[in-house]
Amino acid sequence: MKTKKKKSNWIKFIVFLVIIFLVLMISSIALFINYKTNKVNKSLSYNETGELSYLVCLNKNDIIKDECISEKRSFISDMIDKIKFKLDYSLKSTDIANYNYSYEILAETIINEKGSSDKILYKDSKVIGKNSYNKDKKDTISINDDFNINFNDYNKVVTNFKNQYPVDVDGNLIITVNININGEKEGINEDIKNNYDLKVIVPLGKETTEIKDFITTIDNNGSINNYEKTKEGYTLFSLLCDIVYKLDILYVIFVFAFIFKIMPKMSGYNLELKRVLKEYDKMIVNVNSMPELGDLQVMEVSNFDELVDAKKNLNKPIMYFDNYDKNEVIFVVKSDSDAFVYIMNKYDK
Repeated sequence: MKTKKKKSNWIKFIVFLVIIFLVLMISSIALFINYKTNKVNKSLSYNETGELSYLVCLNKNDIIKDECISEKRSFISDMIDKIKFKLDYSLKSTDIANYNYSYEILAETIINEKGSSDKILYKDSKVIGKNSYNKDKKDTISINDDFNINFNDYNKVVTNFKNQYPVDVDGNLIITVNININGEKEGINEDIKNNYDLKVIVPLGKETTEIKDFITTIDNNGSINNYEKTKEGYTLFSLLCDIVYKLDILYVIFVFAFIFKIMPKMSGYNLELKRVLKEYDKMIVNVNSMPELGDLQVMEVSNFDELVDAKKNLNKPIMYFDNYDKNEVIFVVKSDSDAFVYIMNKYDK
């Protein structure tokens, strides 16, 4: 029968998926065992620290005697002369390596609508300092630089803007120090590649100014490693990786094909069964076991409407049996000599 053929194809498909799954599992276990044969033959650990600090230096006045102040506080804007920045960075490693590193200092003056940082009315950016270094066979590198910001030069940009345009605005000077670190160690195929932005925000165009520390410190520990495999381990690793990658692709393709091809049919089966049971409820009798057909002449009809016609002609009930184990339901109409059978299978077309 057509149903049995379909079931046979379905069983073959399931067996095929199971075989792929087993091969993938065995390959994964072999890969894991091979991974255990790996060894780290070289490594380098390092520690990075850094800080962007500053002093606020004031014009000579009778109120505050200190010329430059490190205390985080508000200052009367007209009293500020300059801001002295100090950049300190260091990297210490457990072994010597070759380093190529640099830094760049960017000053951005930004004016935006008050309370709306995304509505920028004026922006000016300029690089006010940069440097680069090449250090070979070192276990320690460092950056030390001092630079000054003339507060009034930037502050007057905002005050002049306010005087010229009748708009309520916010103004800020953003000082960003970008530090880029590249390091390589002979015999290690992994490199040190780190990038940091240290940032300080200086409000502009206000009667009082309080500098905001956005990101001003670096504290990082890291390492680079080189993995070497035994000869036997490398051969096994390459072979099994190739197998696993290909079988992974095949497995995913077949699983998705299964979902795409089978699941919609199961859904259509359920909808059709629900429709039949609801529409012909008064004609159908639910039975707990398959009706005995014995020596009756069995005729399998191709659709449920034909079974309804037989029921009307014979004036017999339609017996309904749910053959759950075989994913099918069977409808039977019996007479003294004949039996009309209609089978709905989840995986029939």
